[in-house]
Amino acid sequence: MKIVGVNGVQAAYNKKGTIKNESDFKNGEIKKAASLNVSQKAKDLSIAKKALAEGDDIRTKKVNTIKEKLDTGTYEVDTKELAAKMLSKSWGK
Repeated sequence: MKIVGVNGVQAAYNKKGTIKNESDFKNGEIKKAASLNVSQKAKDLSIAKKALAEGDDIRTKKVNTIKEKLDTGTYEVDTKELAAKMLSKSWGK
């Protein structure tokens, strides 16, 4: 098999990263093409997302503990606490 036109491809790779026109180059420094500003809200959202991802591990441990207690028959429910939570939710507190 004969491959033709490799020189054109090589020339394109050699031009990669070169300055395309003089306005891109000023006083020996290349101008910034773009900038990115991340708002505080976006930063907070990122932190919250990481915390939720880590929280899954904690939740999994809690679920596994309850499963073990159910399997061994040692799981006990505090009925007074359960009733208090049910009433507070039904009254909207």
